[in-house]
Amino acid sequence: MIPLHTLTDTELRKVDVDVVTFGQYMRPTKRHMKVDRYVDPAEFDRWRGVAEDMGFLYVASGPLVRSSYKAGEYFIENVLRGKTNQTQTPMSSKTVSSPSLTL
Repeated sequence: MIPLHTLTDTELRKVDVDVVTFGQYMRPTKRHMKVDRYVDPAEFDRWRGVAEDMGFLYVASGPLVRSSYKAGEYFIENVLRGKTNQTQTPMSSKTVSSPSLTL
């Protein structure tokens, strides 16, 4: 079975999304939904590798990463470091928002 985030990532790349983040839900108070399981950091590393192999220009992946996690700052750093693929089309002005994946 293909993991849900891989299917979602494939769809995001189809519409030229360049930045993706993976994080762990943390229960802010006892009145909020319980955490089903804590994801091992190695799994976040694996997700990062898959997303980078798919062509994302920036991937933030870790237990404390949030969707706004310095995305713009790191994207610019990576572009300046030459991580952009010269054959890739320029980033569009589209903004795409997707719901969080809670494990």
